[in-house]
Order: sequence, then structure tokens, then C-alpha cells
Amino acid sequence: MNAGDRVVILPLGAIEQHGPHLAVSTDTDIVTMVAMAAEEELGDLVMLCPALSFGSSHHHLSFGATLSLSPALYTQVVVDLVGSLLQNGFRRIVLLNGHGGNITPVKQALAVLNADNALSREANIVLATYWELADFAGKAPMESPALSHACEYETSLMLHLFPSKVFMDKVERAGRPASNGYTGWEDDEPYRGVTIFKGTEYISGNGSSGEPQLATAEKGAHLYEKAVGALVKFLKAFAKWPFLQPLPQADGPQRISAGTPTGAYSSGVVQDGLLFVSGQGAIDPVSGEVVRGTIEEETLLTLENVRRVIEAAGGSIRDIVKCTVHLSDINDFDRYNKAYASFFGGVFPARTTVQSVLGDGLKVEIDAVAVIKK
Repeated sequence: MNAGDRVVILPLGAIEQHGPHLAVSTDTDIVTMVAMAAEEELGDLVMLCPALSFGSSHHHLSFGATLSLSPALYTQVVVDLVGSLLQNGFRRIVLLNGHGGNITPVKQALAVLNADNALSREANIVLATYWELADFAGKAPMESPALSHACEYETSLMLHLFPSKVFMDKVERAGRPASNGYTGWEDDEPYRGVTIFKGTEYISGNGSSGEPQLATAEKGAHLYEKAVGALVKFLKAFAKWPFLQPLPQADGPQRISAGTPTGAYSSGVVQDGLLFVSGQGAIDPVSGEVVRGTIEEETLLTLENVRRVIEAAGGSIRDIVKCTVHLSDINDFDRYNKAYASFFGGVFPARTTVQSVLGDGLKVEIDAVAVIKK
């Protein structure tokens, strides 16, 4: 199975205080075990990455025993890790989350990737939080309404998975603020559309929340089975999700967002069944930086970028009817021509080659016209 067909799982955990009774590795421990169980069941369908143990946990710093990345830095870390996976050919990526503080910066990372990374728009990249996927909140045998932090749920899971890391003799229900009728403090009220963010020291007297005194290993076994089962079910479905293409627009031209534009232009525009691909160069589709290389290397990377735009519009390189090639040095013609011929494999579109002054130190730029069949 090639990289593009496998589902990559990147577990996202945290190293942070979990009240007086749980280990600082709780979030990482649980999400890693859930991911490993899914990998064991699904085999070669998935590839499991080592967990990103450090999360966005600045709100726990006042209690100590916490190693945290700021939300902005955590967002960038996720962007870079996903970019690495994309660069290596993976197109189905699951960011499996085990810490509530990671959710907002990971969502931001997905937005940044979609805006800045051409390969991400060709891939399926999702955030899945294991307890939301499992949908076990408030259901028997659990006695409290939801998973929060060092609560009945996490404590039960750790009693099942890592009992040596649980100190039930130190469990104490934390003090918390009085209800204001709108914002629940962790898990004690349903969400009503109002959000306030406070450090843990403002909403918990000992760093925990929920009802950890109600935890049992039997409840943990139940939660673990539900979490693994839900993840396996999702991964099987996710492996079959199609890669979406831009939908035809009712009126006017369709603008293609693939590629990495470096100026005020669309990567491609479809009108009346014709795709006009803007000039592409030897640009890294992840970083947007110019890749310096030989004329052969730059020609092949440029053509790959042309291919990405065409495939994003629903076509293939066989649909190209005309290319215009701009060389910064016409003396490179013979070498570029050999690389160009190897890319098309003997079935060539019409072509014009000219010498031009190119920006950014590019050796070659190629624009194209393709017929897109509806």
C-alpha cells in the first residue's frame, strides 16, 4: 500500500498537572493507547506516528508539573508536522486528540494549512478528539455528565490502563465557582453558546474537575472499549473518503485554488470546458519557496505543479492541449526538452518555447491550457 492510500494517525497529548491523584502524562497515555489499539486491529490500513506528547496547556501552569507550548506555537508545530507528512506523500491524516486545550489551536492549524499549503487542499486532514468521537458522555455506567480534566472519565481510564499512575487515596472533588447560568465550569453545565476562558486556578481548587471520586477500573474498561471501537469505525470510513475537487460554479468562471500563487492571480481558471493554468515554476508546494536546481530538476517540479492545478480541476496531464514554456536561458533548450519529454511519456500537447526574463531566479516557467470534461 502506498503512502497516499494509508491513513496516518498522529496522536496529540499533553504533559500537565492532573490534580493530586493522576500522572502528568495522563492525556498522552490515554490517546496513545487508544491509537495503538486501533492500529493493532486495522494493520496496514493505518500508520501510527509517535505521539506529540507536549500540548497547549498554559492554563495549567499555575499548578506546576506542566510543560506547555503556547497556542500560537502549538498551531505552528502542527502545521509543520502535517506539512512533513504531506511532503512524504501522505494524503489521509488524522490528528487524534487527547487534550481539550489542543482543540482550538489544532483547528487554527487546519485553517492555516488550507490557506497556505497547496498539498493540504488535495488531502483529507481531520481533527478527531477521542472522547467526542466515542460519544459516551453522560451515558451509563458513567455518573457525571462529561469528560473534563482528571475527572471520573479520565481517572477511570487510567485505573484500567495504568493503575500504578492513579492515587485514589488522594482524590478530592475540587472547589469551583458558583454557576452564572451560562458558562459551565468544565463539565457541570451543558454548553449554551457562551464561552469564557480562564486559567485552571480560577475554576478548580486543586487542579482537577468533575467527579473523580466516582471512578472505577470497570468504568475505564467500558470507556476504552467505546473509544477504540468508535475510532476503528471512523478510520475504516475515513480511508474511503473521496478527495474533494472544486465544484462547478453555476455562473461565470471557476477559479482553481491549487498550487502556490506568488502574486495576484488564480492558479487556474475554468471557462466553457477549458482550463487556463497560470505560469508555474519550481515552487515547493508546501513552503511556497523557490527550489533551486538543475534545469532538468526545475522543469520536472514545474510540470508537477502544473499537474496539481489540472488534477484539482478534475483533469489529468492527458487533457493538456497546449503548453507555453518560458526559459531564462534558451541555451538550456536541449536539457529542458529531455526532461519535458520524460514527463509526458511520448504523448505531447502543442507547445511554444521562448526565452523570457523570469522573476525569483527561476530557470523555467510553464503555463498550459487543458480541456476539462464534465
